[in-house]
Amino acid sequence: MRFDKAFLISLEQSPRRRDHFYRNAEQAGLKVETYNAIYGLDVDTEDYQRRGYLADDFKLTMAGSLGTLLSHVHIWETIADDPDCDTGLIFEDDAVIKPDFVSVFENLDETSLPDDWDMLWIGWHRLDCKPINKIIGKPGARSKRGANSGHFAYLIKSSSVPKMKSILLPYNNRSSKDVILRKNFHRFNAYFLLKKIVTTPLLGFDSVRKKINKSQVKHIDPGKNPIVKTVPKKSAASKPTLGHATP
Repeated sequence: MRFDKAFLISLEQSPRRRDHFYRNAEQAGLKVETYNAIYGLDVDTEDYQRRGYLADDFKLTMAGSLGTLLSHVHIWETIADDPDCDTGLIFEDDAVIKPDFVSVFENLDETSLPDDWDMLWIGWHRLDCKPINKIIGKPGARSKRGANSGHFAYLIKSSSVPKMKSILLPYNNRSSKDVILRKNFHRFNAYFLLKKIVTTPLLGFDSVRKKINKSQVKHIDPGKNPIVKTVPKKSAASKPTLGHATP
């Protein structure tokens, strides 16, 4: 298999996670373009509503999930706008890649992936798929609770970006991105490697998204809408910024 460019989503506030990923990427000889992820509590929600990213009835209940979703969507847009990137490989910073990742990935039979694919998971939790060949599986229209979870390492096709955005947007913040995708497997062509080649740590890293969601409690007045710190439109919180690339 192949990809044109690889991207890492990572909060500036998480240097330990980012450094851990960089070390693994260097050992694997993987070049990665790094985006500073959006911090959900810094999102100018009114601006994003005007631009059609957020629903008219949007209410900030999970700031971590908001930042995660917008970070992924903006990287998808970057891929779609890049004439040199037909296939993008996206990692979150808790992804663990082994030193032989590049060779293992390149040796995967590209013809095993159906031409109609929109997104391919190469890392996951609790796989529940029907094998279509020895390498690839396809999930059912609805996943069991907790199955096919994790969106920390995947491929996306540039031409599929509009379809994927239409599934997530406009976002109302009632569910996480991962849950929305799993509930909409009937609307796009999702495939999974039957044997994952990217993992996440069993210990040592907590979910940043969930931590931010929990930390939001102190920003809420009982009986009122969440109080959200807004930033100018030119701020980095409006869109993830390109960082450095690994060698």
